Amino acid sequence: MKKRVLRTALFGLLLCSMALGSTALAQDFNADLSRGLSLTQQMLSEVQAAQGAGDVAGRRSGAAAALTTGQQAAAALESARALATTDPDRSRAEGLLQHVQAANLALTQAQTVSDNEVAARLNAARGEIEEALAEFPAVQPSVLPKAGDSGTSSGLTALAAGGLGLLTLGAIIRLYGRTRPSEI
Repeated sequence: MKKRVLRTALFGLLLCSMALGSTALAQDFNADLSRGLSLTQQMLSEVQAAQGAGDVAGRRSGAAAALTTGQQAAAALESARALATTDPDRSRAEGLLQHVQAANLALTQAQTVSDNEVAARLNAARGEIEEALAEFPAVQPSVLPKAGDSGTSSGLTALAAGGLGLLTLGAIIRLYGRTRPSEI
């Protein structure tokens, strides 16, 4: 009987740790995806500023600055993709990452191509970035939550994990509350 209660308690603690761990991963995924989107928007501003430069040297230096931001965005999106817990989340991060990588390639080329081609490469980078951002509208329309999602899943997960932890603690106290100190 004691072994069974102890196994149940250990299983409960395992479930608690898994629930809290998945909440932390979801928060890290959202933070990395948000950071990647923010850097992508910043990269678009930098590309547009480079396109407005009056000379080729200004366009090339603007492309270099945008490339640095693009590399940071790609790193954040790769991290988000690695932390994604569902296929749709992984797909969203992957889709945005592919556009950012294509823009980074165009910005890299803008620094090495002939003077006549710099504007075309900046335009290609801008197009990729705009396409990526079009997939993630800034203001999402209000929609019903997904099935099983109450909208505050991280709070409910923490609450459920806390309840499971208290249940486990109660089982342990009950197990050892019935035994004599000499039996422990």
